[in-house]
Amino acid sequence: MGQGLYESQPFFRREIDKVFKLFQADSDCDLYKLLYGEDGDENQVVETQYAQPLLFAVEYALAKYLIHLDIRPDAMIGHSIGELVAACISGVMSLEDAVRLVQKRGDLMQDCGKGLMLSVGLSQDDLLPWLKAGISIASVNSSDLCVVAGESHRIIELQKELEEHSIMCTRLHTSHAFHTELMDDASEKFKDFADKFHYSDPLIPILSNLTGKWLNPGEIDGDYWAKHLREPVQFSPAVSELLQDGEQTVFIEIGPGKTLLTFIENHSGKKINII
Repeated sequence: MGQGLYESQPFFRREIDKVFKLFQADSDCDLYKLLYGEDGDENQVVETQYAQPLLFAVEYALAKYLIHLDIRPDAMIGHSIGELVAACISGVMSLEDAVRLVQKRGDLMQDCGKGLMLSVGLSQDDLLPWLKAGISIASVNSSDLCVVAGESHRIIELQKELEEHSIMCTRLHTSHAFHTELMDDASEKFKDFADKFHYSDPLIPILSNLTGKWLNPGEIDGDYWAKHLREPVQFSPAVSELLQDGEQTVFIEIGPGKTLLTFIENHSGKKINII
């Protein structure tokens, strides 16, 4: 993630190194070695306690780099951990506080029971009849793409059923079942931790994963971040909210790959400008 930028762009390198050092001071984990070192362990990278700080670091540094190039957002939308990046860039909290929140979030989620996540090519309404006890919708990504999550054996059973009916589904490379009841303990503990911080209103408008609407002044507090960790990611509704401004909106993905742009490109069959 971002190795080409790290090697060729001094500004990006300075920004991500700054984040790496803050995480190392908080947890003794050398994210640079984990991500770019010769001895980096791919299996370790996908573990929640490391994956979330790494995603935050890359996304934060890339956002700062684009702003440095005078490519500035009129609005921001994240996907789970990405919303903490957006909040930091928008001045909701300092980088130092954001790092502490992300580290604690990852550690608490890592301590929860293991599970699986499954991407399913159905709308939320069409997916609901397939759900059984112990399986929840973890994110609504597009008009015809959702993610379900739960205990491993339940997700494996559902995957077999969906495949028998020729419904597209793909298991995700995650260590846990995020945004489900398996995160309840982490959510409760995270609220107590997140309550200790001061939050300002966003200087750049942010669309909320929790509600799919614009964040209001005073809405962000410890309880918000606790629910944000636990409840489904309302990405598709947030995109619909943003597109009410017309089809001139241009989306730029801030992070590794093009996953979010794929969600947006497939959103309701509309023609959308993406970079």
